Amino acid sequence: MDNESGSLKIVQIRFQDLKRTNTDFIHKIFSPLYSVNSVDDLKRKLSSIMHKVNRLSIFKESSIDITESDSSSEGLVLTFRGIEKNYSLKAGTEVQKDDVAFRFGGHWINILGKGESLEANASYGLACTTPLSLSFKKPLYGDPDRVLEFFLSSCSSGRQIWQPYKCKTDQAGSAISFPLGDNGTNVLKAVICQRTAYDFIPTSSPSYLNHAGTVVKASLINQSAFDRRDDRVLPTKGSLWKHQTEISTIQGNCNFMKQEAYGQILFPIHRLLTLGISGRCGFIKVVNGNHNLLSSLDKFHMGGPNSIRGFQVNSLGPKEASNTLGATYVAESCVNLSFPLSESLKIVRGHLFLNSGVLTNQLSHLTRQKLYSSFGCGIVANLGGARFEMNACYPVVNNSLSYDDITRPSIQIGIGMDFL
Repeated sequence: MDNESGSLKIVQIRFQDLKRTNTDFIHKIFSPLYSVNSVDDLKRKLSSIMHKVNRLSIFKESSIDITESDSSSEGLVLTFRGIEKNYSLKAGTEVQKDDVAFRFGGHWINILGKGESLEANASYGLACTTPLSLSFKKPLYGDPDRVLEFFLSSCSSGRQIWQPYKCKTDQAGSAISFPLGDNGTNVLKAVICQRTAYDFIPTSSPSYLNHAGTVVKASLINQSAFDRRDDRVLPTKGSLWKHQTEISTIQGNCNFMKQEAYGQILFPIHRLLTLGISGRCGFIKVVNGNHNLLSSLDKFHMGGPNSIRGFQVNSLGPKEASNTLGATYVAESCVNLSFPLSESLKIVRGHLFLNSGVLTNQLSHLTRQKLYSSFGCGIVANLGGARFEMNACYPVVNNSLSYDDITRPSIQIGIGMDFL
């Protein structure tokens, strides 16, 4: 192997110290090495294979030895040694949509010998409590980017400004994920859930009271994303495109289709300045059945630190008896100018923003609905992989500064993964 471009041949691949890992499974991952014909080819393919093995996350430590064959066959013998992971216990905070929760659980790794994992968790949040969630994942063909998953969970949420009742949701389903090119992913899910709405506040609107009790919903969901940003939390260049299609049927004869798209593009306009433009739009179409069976939990909502900043969470759009109902059409956008606050502190930046959006139940009325906007400035930070924002916000409704109980100039704090 002294000659970097010289020819060579792998005649045998051995595996040592493996207790649970299926030999055929790991051998298929390494099998492309049998076709190498030079040192450069070996380095390239071995680097790709070890990257895949590391992403399977089934070994704590691994090493490769390459020796001359001790048999009559001329060539090299590759020996892989791995110390397998067993399980892990973890506890910490978790950022969810519109909620922050304390989460703890266990993760059992490589339980059947082919990269499978079983995860059990419980979380307790400000808005939602999940006493149990289970997930079983299996990589397909030894590829960490192609995963089959089965899951079930139970979640209880309390009353919110946009939800004047308590709700218990039990769901189970399966999902398959696979890559789309170099920067894309796609997830196809089949989910069935049972929702129970109870303990309504006395002033709940009739539209909410109509959904009291238990209902079953079955859904087929497809999610795709292309992420070319340089950073998921504080990006300064690149783009992100996401799209989701949901086809669902609700017990009681209501079938609907829901489409939602999100885009973000970032332009470095100076060594220190980044211009960001992002937007979200979506619609819900009841294909047949009773439109009134469509729950507010399935509709679009708007407002809050992750949406139109300066307004309370999910407080905008159609209302009834002071309750926000959500709507079937949404369009919102953001223009953002970000800059570093310190050359040495990379995890904190400052920004200026302008948000606007509309939420309605009739597409023909989209341009005649209230235009909710806000502008302001603040700081953004990367907190362990989640985005934290603290902003001075000035809300505007139909081009007029808004000063009521729901919207007023204020300091607003938000934390999450997805921001407008």
